[in-house]
Amino acid sequence: MQTNKTSKPTKKASFKVFQPGELILDGKYEIVKKIGEGGMSSVVYLAKNLTIKKDTYFDYKKMHVAVKVITKTKDVDEADWIKFQNEIKTHFRTQSLTSGKKYVVEIYDAKIEEETIYIVMEYVNGDTLRKILSKKKSLNVQDSIYILKKILLVIQDIHNLPHKLIHRDLKPENIMLSGDLTEIKIFDFGIAMTLKNENLTDTIFDQESFFTKDDEIFGTAYYLTPQILEVRQFKNDKEKFNEILNKIGVQFDFYALGIIFYEMLTGAKPFIIPEGKDESKVLNIAANYDIPIISEMNTPPEAENIILRLTASKNFNTKGEWIRGLGMKPLPGVQNPIQMYKSVEEIIDDVEKLQKDVEENNLTELNQPLLKPLKDRRFQTKDKFIDIPNIKTHWYEETWFYTTFTIIGVLVLVFVIILFYVY
Repeated sequence: MQTNKTSKPTKKASFKVFQPGELILDGKYEIVKKIGEGGMSSVVYLAKNLTIKKDTYFDYKKMHVAVKVITKTKDVDEADWIKFQNEIKTHFRTQSLTSGKKYVVEIYDAKIEEETIYIVMEYVNGDTLRKILSKKKSLNVQDSIYILKKILLVIQDIHNLPHKLIHRDLKPENIMLSGDLTEIKIFDFGIAMTLKNENLTDTIFDQESFFTKDDEIFGTAYYLTPQILEVRQFKNDKEKFNEILNKIGVQFDFYALGIIFYEMLTGAKPFIIPEGKDESKVLNIAANYDIPIISEMNTPPEAENIILRLTASKNFNTKGEWIRGLGMKPLPGVQNPIQMYKSVEEIIDDVEKLQKDVEENNLTELNQPLLKPLKDRRFQTKDKFIDIPNIKTHWYEETWFYTTFTIIGVLVLVFVIILFYVY
């Protein structure tokens, strides 16, 4: 009988690496295999929960878990390390608000040991949306609508909780789809915020929850509404700071959904960061330029209009005024013609209508005019249209392979039938 002993991790580069069969966290979990890597020098493992003894369905679901191991490296300073630990606490508080919701990846356990953080969470047998997009580059209109609608139903639920939960970090990396694409999970609520506190009155936000010590904004720049730039101007004015954040509110998630939908349809992000520039600069670019035209790329204008409404806040502050101080003004005679979405229900209505029109091939509706036509847009590049990445296919995905395989299959079948009747 083989016995396992709790082992110390072996160091490899900046990560702590565990091998299959090793035990962690006081022998409660046995490493099965490595399943991924993430930011902050993190490694994700599939592990067996050795504390589960019963054979019931609910216990079986917890038999295998995902364990995220984050190592503090020389690139992570003390302030950011403490901030990350606080995000874990935020996630646990958020989890109490979403208790029993099957669409949230549940965290079972967490522990800090010296310069390593262990997070034990629900294992989902599927892929993140980012991984799906990495494989397929872009999705067709029907699949993009299908996935967007599933995400929206989750966001509808969390936005309608009594505390009005806002995720604030929606992106393809934080969206998990089951293998058959029927279920969706949202995770990483580490910087989530609630618009209502425990007394269900407006939340008083802490500036340190939004900015790093280097004055960078927490979140992923590509998916952040540029309205956050207005927040930065008033970070030392607590009253104004809170007023603006409460007005932005749901736009944190709506803007991110617009970029995600765009990315699913095109396989690319709408804005380009100049070489040598920091990723955070995309906020200024997004505030000053419009998304490329995508309705010319076999995408219904109706879909592009949804993206335009989701991202409508990008050029304007919470009062509907052009964001100042970014070096540009609106084009002459062009106001903001696009009405922002006020609720998830509004978005779902438009998406369901689009879904129906696509399924029924209703060209009258699908050819509706763009909410912001070409002449009224300002583009970052001279090319007004998105450049769809070339999708490299394997030889076994080519048409000639399927044709040849089918012909050979038919010939073999005919040959077997002839042999059967002859002999």
